[in-house]
Amino acid sequence: MKTCLLLALAISTVPVVACSSDVQGPGGGGAPKSGGASGSSGGTSGGTSGGTSGGGSSGTPVETGTWENGKTLSASVNIVTGATVTIAPGATITCATGVAITVAGTLKVASVAPAHAKITCPAWTGIIVDKGGTLDVDGLDLENAGTALHIMGGNADAKFNSGKIVASGSPFNLETGSKLSTSHSTVTAKGMSKINGAFTASYLTYDKGRAEGLAMADPDASMFIEDSRLTGQGSGDYLISNSGKLVHVAYSEVSGSHCPFHFDALTKFEIDHVSAKSNEYGSMIYNDETGPHTISYSNFEQNAKHDVEQTGRNANVTLDHVYLGSNNSVHVGVWMESSPQNAPVMGTGPR
Repeated sequence: MKTCLLLALAISTVPVVACSSDVQGPGGGGAPKSGGASGSSGGTSGGTSGGTSGGGSSGTPVETGTWENGKTLSASVNIVTGATVTIAPGATITCATGVAITVAGTLKVASVAPAHAKITCPAWTGIIVDKGGTLDVDGLDLENAGTALHIMGGNADAKFNSGKIVASGSPFNLETGSKLSTSHSTVTAKGMSKINGAFTASYLTYDKGRAEGLAMADPDASMFIEDSRLTGQGSGDYLISNSGKLVHVAYSEVSGSHCPFHFDALTKFEIDHVSAKSNEYGSMIYNDETGPHTISYSNFEQNAKHDVEQTGRNANVTLDHVYLGSNNSVHVGVWMESSPQNAPVMGTGPR
């Protein structure tokens, strides 16, 4: 873990120092540049514990059809290119230990709450969306997967909406060149999510437990998160960039982490109408890219140590209507403050 800093802000530029029941089987933290956030050195290794190592199109070929309630997968399957498998509304699918569902075609779910469809197995690999594959999900719960959603580079599309993930390991693994969007979903994690593609989330409730949260380690990776609530149990950084293009977080709340924002290398970040409270530190900004980097209309308060830390790098950060609680912040670099905020900003967090 890194040591965070306090903030000494002036109205202008200020140098700072911181921190039906059929069976589908064979027949059918340290100093800057030291490796990133605590627990995530070397990028995002370890974030897919129990999951797949590279995806691919292995498994029994499956053509177009519907999976009804009571279906059991006795072995891994591959929804082939051009095929569409639909999980019936409210259906519960079970599977054998280690099963993976690879999607080279399309996996589709449209299941209205509270009768979500569900895939539940004692210990399975998860869903792999292959190159060219499409995930079109609204109302699917995934339980006990090592890596719930593994999205390969070059997938056609992946949408996971109004679903619930309880992962034994990592909820998300986005490979380089992949994309995934999620809205109105709930995630409970025991391992870190690896975000090396384009991740878009809205109205996401994500509990990372004591693990690291979502980490990028690819120069083209991006996280675009709005109207979301990110919680944890005190340890592990939350939004991490060891290498990335963009982190955009707006109208969201981040709490219960070592540090909500830990940036070692990042082309651009935008933090707007965010509440970062009840963490060990409010943020650790160690990148030196020119940005622009902005923090606006946000609150950093009730954090155990410093609210903002920046050490050893020289990123220029613009603060506009940012409230810092009683903990000072330490900076090295250029911080430009406009409209200092002496009381908490109203309207932060999910809308």
